[in-house]
Amino acid sequence: MGHYKLTDLTSILSAWQTQMQRHGGWNALFWNNHDQPRAISRFTNDDEYRDQSAKLLAMVEFGLQGTPYIYQGDEIAMKNAYFTDIKQYKDHESINAYHEMLKMECLRIWHFKFCNRNREKIHVYQCNGIRLSIMDLQQVNHG
Repeated sequence: MGHYKLTDLTSILSAWQTQMQRHGGWNALFWNNHDQPRAISRFTNDDEYRDQSAKLLAMVEFGLQGTPYIYQGDEIAMKNAYFTDIKQYKDHESINAYHEMLKMECLRIWHFKFCNRNREKIHVYQCNGIRLSIMDLQQVNHG
């Protein structure tokens, strides 16, 4: 769970709503997409308050002016997968990326936590201490 202030969120949402209204715009409203961990896990306690948190996020989204978009799984309050071992994954892209990392010389895994097929969330250190993500590694290997 991240460390966010409610006042920061309300300020951002208010500014978006005000500016869109002022300039004749119309906002696309969504909490989740394929590049981010699920909002219910990112912003709330997705174990103890999962049901209440899902309802709160939906109420905020649907209370704003704009077109709401429901990302796959939002409708059932899906939270992030908290797997601890590569054997738990069924996603071939993630498994292949993991094995590619293991093949690289001088590479040790620092943090391994997938969030909804987000290979960008796997962070690693190389020997020189530069922090890279799988997307960086794919660019190095294939670019």
